[in-house]
Amino acid sequence: VSAVHALVRPLVQRLQAAMTAREVGKGQEALRRAVSGLSSNPTVTARELLLYVYSTISPFLGQTSHAEARKKEREDKAKAELKAKSRAAIRLAKKEKKDKERLERLQKLGKTSMRKGGGA
Repeated sequence: VSAVHALVRPLVQRLQAAMTAREVGKGQEALRRAVSGLSSNPTVTARELLLYVYSTISPFLGQTSHAEARKKEREDKAKAELKAKSRAAIRLAKKEKKDKERLERLQKLGKTSMRKGGGA
């Protein structure tokens, strides 16, 4: 099994650095074939096979892939941008409301002064 590990180690390292779903898929398929070959080999015991599989996948346990990490970063950035746009929209709506109220007050003042001026 150690000879197989020496052959598969570069594949595992490549899989750890995989950036795309396609690269991950290819790596998974290659590992699946290696395990399939090992499991059909009569000289490999179940214990050896389980130890090999565990030692191969243990570096991946509890880790997120690079693609998942980038996806989360993009999602977080999009959420932050949306939050900022929402705040800006709220500020703009409040400003528009104040401007409208000012305009209405000015219009009332204009009508009142026209009445006063027209009556004199």
